[in-house]
Formats: sequence, C-alpha cells, structure tokens
Amino acid sequence: MGKYYGDEEIGNTIGYDEIYQIVFKRLKVLMESVKEKGDSILLSLMNEDIKPEINEKEISKINKRLLVINKVLKKLYEDYVLEEINESNYHEMLKNYQDEQSSLKFKLNELTTKNKTNLTNLERMNQFKKVLDKYLSFNELTKEMVNALIDHIEISSPSIIEGEKTREVKIIYRFIND
Repeated sequence: MGKYYGDEEIGNTIGYDEIYQIVFKRLKVLMESVKEKGDSILLSLMNEDIKPEINEKEISKINKRLLVINKVLKKLYEDYVLEEINESNYHEMLKNYQDEQSSLKFKLNELTTKNKTNLTNLERMNQFKKVLDKYLSFNELTKEMVNALIDHIEISSPSIIEGEKTREVKIIYRFIND
C-alpha cells in the first residue's frame, strides 16, 4: 500500500525498466572509471587507503625497539642486583622503559590489526577487479553480470521533492561494500 500526500498516493513500487536503466548507467560509469583510473576508483568505492608496506616498515621498527628495551631491562636489572645502580634510579628507569614498552605494544597491536584489514581489503579489491575485467565492455545487463557484480540494491521509500516523486537507489557491490 502506498503513502498518501494530500490527495495523491505515492506507490511503493518501482518499475523494472527504471531499475534496469539506473543499474546500467551506474555500471557503465563504474567501468569507464575503472578503465581511466584503475585501482584508485576501487579504493574510493571501498573508502579505504590501503598501504600495507608503510605499516610493515613501522611494525619492523617497533619490533626492533621492543627487542632493545628487553635487553636494556635485563641489563638494568642486573645492574640493580649487583648494586651498580641505586634503587630510586632503578625504579625510575624501569618505569620509563615499561611505559615505553607498553605504548609500543599498543601501537604494534593497532598497526598489526590495520595491516590485516588492509590485506583483506586488498584481496577483496583484487577479487572485484577479476570480476570487473570480464565485463569492462558491455552493451546490456545480463543476469550473470548483475549477480557477479552486485550484492543487492537498496531503494528508499518515495518522497516528493519540488513536486516530483524521487527515490534513492543505492547499489551495493560484491566484495566492495560492507
């Protein structure tokens, strides 16, 4: 049943031909953008900035520093046991190194998680690219093509804007949108 605005009923249906044209035009635009811009358009669709190599460098740097801190803590403890350093200096230095160690472990955990997410997104993007490559030049939508590229389509309820009935049509692509 439709919604009523004054004396006018706005139905909750949208025609096959309308959906076909919308999907056809958006896929054509997507294919042209992929041809022109390559991976950058797919990254923008994913709303991601995938740079796992940067994270790997930072992870390596943090791991090296954590190894150094572990060695320093062992040496610090030995110096304290051998009474080469007084107790107050030992506790102050110990606290500083433990704080740094804790901070680095937290940052390492964040970077590792982000790196895993980046790699997953990169995999999803590559899967989508493989499917896209099959359909880069098309003249009509086929059931196979729609099923391969599109997860689902969301259509909003109709609304009246400046006397015209409008709906928002959102295409959710496979591998891209979460």
